[in-house]
Amino acid sequence: MANWRNVLLLAAVPALVCAANAEAATLNKWTFNNSTKRLEFTTDSSVQPKAFLIFNPYRIVIDLPNTKLTSASVKQAYSGDVKQVRLGQFDATTTRIVIELDPRYVIDAKQTIVKRTTGNTWVLDLSGTVGLPATGTTSVPLKVSDAGSQPLPTPPSTTPKPPTTAPKPPTTAPKPPTSANNNNPSARNFCRAQVPSALNSVLNRSSSTQWGVSVQTQSGTTLFDRNASTLLAPASNNKVFTTAAALTKLGPDYRIKTQVLGDGQGATINNLRIVGQGDPSLTGTGLRSLTQQLKTKGVRNVDFLIGDDTLFKGPSINPNWLEEDLGQAYAPPINSLSINQNIIGLTLSPRSQGQPLAVAWDDPSDQQDWVIDNRTVTSSPSGGEFVDVVPSGNRLVITGALRQGSEPELVGVAIANEGNYLVSKFAGLLRSAQVPVARTTVVTRTPAPKDLVELAAIESDPVAKMIAVTNLESNNFYAETLLKVLGANRLANAADTRISGINEVKSILVGLGVDGSQLQMVDGSGLAPNNRASAKAFVQTLNAMANGKHAAIYKNSMPVGGRSGTLSNRFRGTAAQGRVFAKTGTISGVVSLSGYVDPVNHPQISFSILANTDSSASTIRAIVDDAVVKLVDLDDC
Repeated sequence: MANWRNVLLLAAVPALVCAANAEAATLNKWTFNNSTKRLEFTTDSSVQPKAFLIFNPYRIVIDLPNTKLTSASVKQAYSGDVKQVRLGQFDATTTRIVIELDPRYVIDAKQTIVKRTTGNTWVLDLSGTVGLPATGTTSVPLKVSDAGSQPLPTPPSTTPKPPTTAPKPPTTAPKPPTSANNNNPSARNFCRAQVPSALNSVLNRSSSTQWGVSVQTQSGTTLFDRNASTLLAPASNNKVFTTAAALTKLGPDYRIKTQVLGDGQGATINNLRIVGQGDPSLTGTGLRSLTQQLKTKGVRNVDFLIGDDTLFKGPSINPNWLEEDLGQAYAPPINSLSINQNIIGLTLSPRSQGQPLAVAWDDPSDQQDWVIDNRTVTSSPSGGEFVDVVPSGNRLVITGALRQGSEPELVGVAIANEGNYLVSKFAGLLRSAQVPVARTTVVTRTPAPKDLVELAAIESDPVAKMIAVTNLESNNFYAETLLKVLGANRLANAADTRISGINEVKSILVGLGVDGSQLQMVDGSGLAPNNRASAKAFVQTLNAMANGKHAAIYKNSMPVGGRSGTLSNRFRGTAAQGRVFAKTGTISGVVSLSGYVDPVNHPQISFSILANTDSSASTIRAIVDDAVVKLVDLDDC
């Protein structure tokens, strides 16, 4: 969830410059069918759309050059995989359509095509484009095609072209040019015996940094070891442990069930109980499904709506997290009955230059609990951009700037009343569906009576998808929730489910052959500064997963260098692009990267680089990346 606290914005999407027609086209009509995920739009004369898949935030942008929008800007909210569709005038000659996507809805960019159907009508069909995992850089051009013709040219090379081959090519593929960072680019081979001197020459660029590094073949042969057994702060590399344990113990198809139980099956339910089991993917869509199921069952009145938040024991806020992080969207409370990752969403929109940004609540009912302190400004079209949201009591202090004419930005803040928030939302949905609710409460200690009847239920995304969200986005909420799910499964009556979860993760990893003395976890995400682990423990975990039955699922949950997740903007233009699958990590004084490298002329290797340092993160990250690029050039000799 690293993108929540300071939302760094993308530059304007590049587009081909087209000669303007004598008279601009007009966007006459558009429709979006959320059930079929189909967008259709029509102009009064011929245009050539330009389309892009963009990450952080995740959205599709379609630009219509030399086209005017005659009506006011449009913003239409939806539920499910598509969150919002917006239409507006991007500049004097370009109309822009933006489709905001749920970050968990992965899209195959190669199969996503804007097609002309008849005349000047175009269609974008998202119903059959799902791919695993999503692969992309900051922005990926999408195909635009006339019916029955070849796809039109994609944008110029300033926008990276989507991959046309699988991440790992055949081992007979020609070796790419030696990286410019290689100290000996003229060498014909880079053999295993040369790895220590090559990596040490890179790491020694920061002599004050405490390095912990391990590089091994998949069979466990050590290629490089530098303080590999030293326990260091790992930051978000902790998620490597948590997700490996969850996938191993629960399996890729495991889903978490949220039930609604009642003390009867008639039109009036005296006690209606929604029981949380720790589903981190639950959103308003799930609550609406439960509401509809109850209506179908004939429920017409509820006397007492009870939120059952009893599964996770102990504090919902990790006592090891820094006070400065509490309340941020990347550090929400972790409980068993949650919605929207326990985050309240806001949309910040630029106005006229010099004016404060417009602030809109994703759910208007949320504003009753907060007072907005808006210290933002709309900057010039060439000005800088950043936003920051800091909770202070019941006040939200919003600072930063967006450029005039730029796209709105979505930001968030952690909620403070956990289960009550979900129950309030559920009660509101029931009332809107003409099912009155007289009273509500949340229980944290008294489990549901055995004689209650299941009236409705939904299930989470499968574990395979949840670990992908955890690792690709570095999502703290998912990591901490999965840790507690493991803890609850290990010991239902544990005094502290977090501690039980840590013990379970360690037990699972030891069972995989990991040295248990090499990790000291205090959370599942790595946000706490007092986690400790060694590079050796990470490589042992990575190799155990690579040699296990879920190897492909685990590897594909990782960000890909230069293509996806938190590695989208790293390794671009190097030999490592598309060949590094690794979990990133950054907190104050810590930079880490652990995962897999697919060299062209050597079998897959596992690596972990931990850096505890007083140097800047950007400086250390550059050193880490240069070290990994060297590994891509490794030959099987």
